[in-house]
Amino acid sequence: MLRFADARVPNRFVCKDGFVCEASQTCLPMSKVCDGHPHCPLKDDEIMCNFKCPTGCVCSGFYVECRMATYINITYITVMAMPARVINLSENNHTTSTFSISTPMPYLYSLNISMCNITEFGSTPFYNARNLLTLDIRRNQFKEINANTFTGLKKLRTLLLDFNERLRSISPMSFVDLINIKELSIRGSGLKLLQKDTFSGLNLRLLDLSYNTLSSIEDFAFNNLKCNEIYLLDSDIHSFGKGMFYGATEVRHLVTPAFKFCCIRPAGLQENDCLPQKDAFSSCEDLMRNRTLQILLWVIGIMALIGNVLSLVYRIAIDNKRLTIGFGIFVTNLALADFFMGLYLIIIAVADVYYRDR
Repeated sequence: MLRFADARVPNRFVCKDGFVCEASQTCLPMSKVCDGHPHCPLKDDEIMCNFKCPTGCVCSGFYVECRMATYINITYITVMAMPARVINLSENNHTTSTFSISTPMPYLYSLNISMCNITEFGSTPFYNARNLLTLDIRRNQFKEINANTFTGLKKLRTLLLDFNERLRSISPMSFVDLINIKELSIRGSGLKLLQKDTFSGLNLRLLDLSYNTLSSIEDFAFNNLKCNEIYLLDSDIHSFGKGMFYGATEVRHLVTPAFKFCCIRPAGLQENDCLPQKDAFSSCEDLMRNRTLQILLWVIGIMALIGNVLSLVYRIAIDNKRLTIGFGIFVTNLALADFFMGLYLIIIAVADVYYRDR
């Protein structure tokens, strides 16, 4: 006999010795479960009928955990666990080189394949799990993310990509399908290059690219990206241009490896909202931003040059006898060192004039 709960207390509905339909207050007798005819509004009374928990895994309802199973075939598990909602395959030694979900998994909303030694992905590897909300692929061995890796994941909200130490590049437009992602973290990877349009189409609250081995960022790398906060901490970026942040909008906070990146910050971002802030001497326009310091640089440099040239001429031409004793050698060496320091200051002063307001 079917029983229906009181609509006023839906959370207290009890179905004694029966099957409770998902998102419903319908209670089915067990004789109507897995009878070949769906009775629940969402047909969930027929979903798990032929399901067998994969060998080496622990299953509880729609949750499948195969964590730390030695040398398990992850692709085989995803086939066997087709009706599952949550699958945890972390800390496994994946026995095939290419990962891909080969069978439709319309009910899967959380997948953890972190620390699985995955070296590469097949073409559109997650397309058969298009209802995923959470995807964890941290600490694997793949070297690149291509334009088709995340195709179809329009509902995905959480993507974890941290600590993939062999990751070297991300193809342009790789994240364009992730229209619901709000936080994207790619920390601690071996990423070397950010290409044009890498993050195109994303609308984020946070993009964290800290602690990577980034050395080069192309112009328009952040093109067509909407993001409130961008972090680029601890990256030795030595190849970049003025158009690095072109196309990035709605940026409210930017943390970079050095102040020079704040000089080419995204349009609309205030200088005070970009870190690190300028030091006491330099600015984006001038090597020496204070007029007094500019004058002192010339005065000290010229005095050091003239004074030490006269000292060297005197020691060599007039008082050369002292060059045979320790004191005379020491003073002459000091004068020579101060001469080069004065020359260094003059070079800075000339560069300051040349590049001023540029």
